[in-house]
Amino acid sequence: MVMQFSRGELDELRAVQEAHMLDTCLIAEPTKTTDIYNVPVEAWAWTTAEESVCGFDASPSQELLNQVPSSEAVVRLPVETVISHQARIRIMKRFGETQAAPLTFEVIGAPRLGPSGLLVWLKKVTDGSDG
Repeated sequence: MVMQFSRGELDELRAVQEAHMLDTCLIAEPTKTTDIYNVPVEAWAWTTAEESVCGFDASPSQELLNQVPSSEAVVRLPVETVISHQARIRIMKRFGETQAAPLTFEVIGAPRLGPSGLLVWLKKVTDGSDG
């Protein structure tokens, strides 16, 4: 049996979901250029990144073969958020508190659409390119 939600139920689910997103993040899409040797270079401009409410959760982990972590966190975003699989997310506020050293994550795979919002799996950026 497939459960279908009415437009009103979906709107209500989404409003409740967004009301419980207590964090704030920046979403930056990559810009692609080339260096002096014509090698492709990606960069993320945080000063022009899109700010969004979000629900950040660092505790879930997806693992391959129950051994190798393939993601380190998940973030819930409003359903109308536009985000690609190449984007990076920086967590600016947790529970309303500004983060002294915001963590930066890369998106793993395509965002998953649920009835009340988007679910995006993340992996922490540790290569120094989160500048």
